[in-house]
Amino acid sequence: MDTILIILPFLFMRVLETALNKDISTERIKEALRSITLTGFNIDGKEYYLKNKMDKVGKSLFKALKVNEPANVIAKEEFRI
Repeated sequence: MDTILIILPFLFMRVLETALNKDISTERIKEALRSITLTGFNIDGKEYYLKNKMDKVGKSLFKALKVNEPANVIAKEEFRI
């Protein structure tokens, strides 16, 4: 099991590099992944998430993986990973 946990992050980075045509370094991809964040907040007892500003490479990751970016504001119960 430990071997799988070690290999998965490496494999994931190679998939991202391939999806981005290897134009972007591994360090830059890591930085972009860290920029993809949400902030939770409440209004009248209902929980929401606000998409924080992500960098250009972060946006490219969504496109390269053919995954839709989350909406700017989304209710917690509508958010799916």
